[in-house]
Amino acid sequence: MFYRPFWGLYGYSARTTADPADHDPMTRVWFDASNGHLFYFQGPVGENATDATMRWFYMLHMAQVFGLPYRIFVSLLGVAVVALSVTGIAIWMKKRSARLLGNRRTPRAAKVDQMVPAAAELKA
Repeated sequence: MFYRPFWGLYGYSARTTADPADHDPMTRVWFDASNGHLFYFQGPVGENATDATMRWFYMLHMAQVFGLPYRIFVSLLGVAVVALSVTGIAIWMKKRSARLLGNRRTPRAAKVDQMVPAAAELKA
């Protein structure tokens, strides 16, 4: 139980069987500090579909659901994103340096075989 003097409310949070999160209790009850009447009830998944969707997105983003296997999966995905970013930058830098070096060189003379298709016949 906790008190919020700015709002004049007492709050109580409880973890119930309906809470999808592993850690934080999502069910909250707020009481008016002056008379003790129920001020607000916040269910574990929200009042409507939008609240439930936003709460699930938050819990998925913070890896608060599905336990340790999901946290390991999210961590591996994070490492994969970093690895792909680093290798992408390395490949881009390699291609960029090759392109810049290629522009500095003078163009080579093309082989006769490439310029005139019938040149091979002339040699024979």
